[in-house]
Amino acid sequence: MKTILKSLVVGILLFFISTIANAQMHTWMEGDKVRILVCCSEPDILIKTARLTLEGTSESTIESSEVWEKALKDGDCWAFPYRVPVTLHELIDIYPGLHPNFHWVRGELWKVELMIKGSTGDFESTGQFVYVGLYDKPYSEYLHNKKKQEIKI
Repeated sequence: MKTILKSLVVGILLFFISTIANAQMHTWMEGDKVRILVCCSEPDILIKTARLTLEGTSESTIESSEVWEKALKDGDCWAFPYRVPVTLHELIDIYPGLHPNFHWVRGELWKVELMIKGSTGDFESTGQFVYVGLYDKPYSEYLHNKKKQEIKI
């Protein structure tokens, strides 16, 4: 009886540990390294564009685009010609249903630290923090894998 009880307890513990590990594999976590194409010096622009996008009207979509274009023009946000490595530092906010076509995809606002290639060739932290919007990890991985398949010759 004790052996069966021990086996049951161990089985339940392993189930919970694997469930937690699986959930973390599908969630952006502080310390994760990602590559970005756009960022902002402050989170305000990203918050405003996310809220406008969530309104879902044609007017709010146009206004969101105008806010973004102005931020790029004014230098509050930047678009890079190549993907820049960053380390996720702090999750600021979550926006459920942010993707216009896939309502199950959520957006996440993160404070991140920019990285630069060091003298050894490894990426090192710069101490410079910016803000980025990311889609949730499963959708981001889907887009990444889809892009890799499109590039194959």
